[in-house]
Amino acid sequence: MIRAVAFDMDGVIFDTERYAVSAWVEVGKAWGFPLTWEVALGVVGLDASQAALKMKAALGQDFDFWKARELRTQMMRKHFNEEGMPIRPGVREALQFLKEEGYPVCLASSTVAEVVDWYFERCDLAPYFQVRITGDMVEKRKPNPAIYQLACKAMKLPPQEVAAVEDSNAGILAAHYAGCRPIMVPDLTPPSAEVEPLLWAKLSSLTELADKLKEER
Repeated sequence: MIRAVAFDMDGVIFDTERYAVSAWVEVGKAWGFPLTWEVALGVVGLDASQAALKMKAALGQDFDFWKARELRTQMMRKHFNEEGMPIRPGVREALQFLKEEGYPVCLASSTVAEVVDWYFERCDLAPYFQVRITGDMVEKRKPNPAIYQLACKAMKLPPQEVAAVEDSNAGILAAHYAGCRPIMVPDLTPPSAEVEPLLWAKLSSLTELADKLKEER
């Protein structure tokens, strides 16, 4: 039985992934690198060190990934400061349902705490999360299961009683390896052939989460 829910952040809580990809493409144009939408999309959900390797393989070893990543982050923050944090469809309804039904809620994100805090300071969702696990709390990030293992430990629950909501294949693998029940709400990428059989559920949006949990219960 599901007793708690852990959420990824980018692409699940906040509609940030498409802005990140667009910002990568803009950096590529400015620097004269063929950093296409497809190349940028290929690093969604990956740890930064893995993304660096993948981008350098695609763009050449002279591509300064870390400087480009810093510029991308600045562009995204400027956009969110001006427009506000883009919250994904169904997020508020899902979090309110979980609160009313007494499910503990955890954030399980590969993003570092400083960025997580910056995002949540710009919206009113923070009170819904009893636990936050961020990328700087573990040595290895998704698809490594460490983040979800730590989330389960923090909530004092066995992983099979924790549903993990993700939008990326890397995140689903992390949840699966940790022993959680993976729920995919696809954003920019569909589940891969490897990931599809691992899903406990695939939802079109978080508006469907309450019904799935009611059905399971």
